[in-house]
Amino acid sequence: MSNDQGSGSGTVNMGEYKSRLDYLGYTPDLARTLEKLRPWAEKVSAEFATKFYDPQFKNPEFSAIVSGNGSVRATLEGAQAGYMLAWFGGHPDEAYIKYRQLIGDRHAIIGITPQSYISSYRFYETVFYPMIRKHLRLSKTSATKIIGAIASLAMFDQAIIMDRYIHGLTDQSQEVVDKVTIAGKSVADSNAEMSNTAEQAGSATQNIASASQEIASGATNQAENVQSTTASMNWLEALTACLSSIFRCSQIRRENGTANSSSVIRSEPV
Repeated sequence: MSNDQGSGSGTVNMGEYKSRLDYLGYTPDLARTLEKLRPWAEKVSAEFATKFYDPQFKNPEFSAIVSGNGSVRATLEGAQAGYMLAWFGGHPDEAYIKYRQLIGDRHAIIGITPQSYISSYRFYETVFYPMIRKHLRLSKTSATKIIGAIASLAMFDQAIIMDRYIHGLTDQSQEVVDKVTIAGKSVADSNAEMSNTAEQAGSATQNIASASQEIASGATNQAENVQSTTASMNWLEALTACLSSIFRCSQIRRENGTANSSSVIRSEPV
């Protein structure tokens, strides 16, 4: 299975991902069944993508994130159609996995929370699954088999994407914390407060890393881990802002202190 949407970088451990697919019960036979439906999927891909984003663009916050990152709805719909079509392109290969990793990298940059991202998968259930039943007019057994196969791939994708997504966010947050903490060491009068806040930020980062590992492993309590990760990320964001504020206040105090000292020196008799 190839994907013309682009790919991530790095080496892919195909043995690991094959084990995940085996655990989910996704077999080459299911892949071939989905591949036979590719012509139908291509015909409905644009309609699906439009319906997928209709409810999301009614959310002002979502719309603001999209426009704030220089994107437009048409671009997202094209990417979503391509994402869906990959399910009907045969058994997942390295290109398929790398593209899912790339999605995780991009979402980390955009800044959509893990909870919001995972929640978007409900639109496959409310939009795409009914389309399968309606357009293909399959028997109940066949529909169940096909939808079950897609559900397995969706879970497989979530684990790949969230692994890269959350690790990317963790790396970004840790970089900010490290920079602010290092800078703060030069400000003697804020060291204690800065150190305490940085310690809490480090704890939040560890919580995020731990939860992301659980999500990436396809743990059954995925929803709980996603909520925990989102909460820790919000906490880390607030702590980072606090660090920046403390550091800025210390800079102002230092500047004022230097100015006052200069004033005293100039006022002394020669």
